[in-house]
Order: sequence, then structure tokens, then C-alpha cells
Amino acid sequence: MLKFTLSSTERLKSKKELGELFTHGKSFLVYPFKVIYNTPKENGGPNCKVAFAVSKKKLKHAADRNRMKRLMREAYRLNKHLLTNHLSQSDKWINITFIYLRNDLASQLEVSDKIKVILHRLAQAA
Repeated sequence: MLKFTLSSTERLKSKKELGELFTHGKSFLVYPFKVIYNTPKENGGPNCKVAFAVSKKKLKHAADRNRMKRLMREAYRLNKHLLTNHLSQSDKWINITFIYLRNDLASQLEVSDKIKVILHRLAQAA
């Protein structure tokens, strides 16, 4: 049975892990998202840890930034099984950051479609 949850242990919060991700991570672009990821040896927790970012330069209002992060989290939460099943079978770990690049809000459908594309691409890369 699939669990459509996003617990706090699955979130990327450690300054050390985030710093390592931004300095040594690989990236690719699936507009309107930039994805930065790395594959640590083992992080002791869940196979996949994620962070979501929206620049203040792109979306001026905090309400818009929060809404976009909420849409990104929801799309990831509903589709993460596309990546986590592959990672658990191959016994690998991955840290991911999704960065939103557009100057206006995207629809839930567009965000969900792009997140699916990203997760398929990450499953192949990992």
C-alpha cells in the first residue's frame, strides 16, 4: 500500500546536507524548475530527502511564494513513489532541491506534470 505522506524526516533541513548539495550536487532544468541533486553514500534516514525553494526575486509576495511551495510539495507528495520505489529496490539515497524559476504562479496541473517528469529523470539517474 502506498503512503502519500511527506514527513519531517523526508525533508532536507540540515545546513550540512544543504551545503553539500549546493556545492557538490548535479543539476538539470525542467522549466519552470531547476533541480539540484546528489547521491550521498548513506544518510541514515529515508532514501529520498527533499527541499523546495522559491526566490523572492521571482515571486515578490510571500503569499505567492508560500502557495507555490505548497503546490510543489503536494505534487511531490502524490508522485514520490515513482522515485522512492526505485531507490528502495536499488538501496540508494538521494537528496533533491526543487527551485522554482518562473515570475508568475503555475497551475497545479502544470506543476504536477513537471514533477512527474523530474522524478522519472531522477530515477534513471540514481
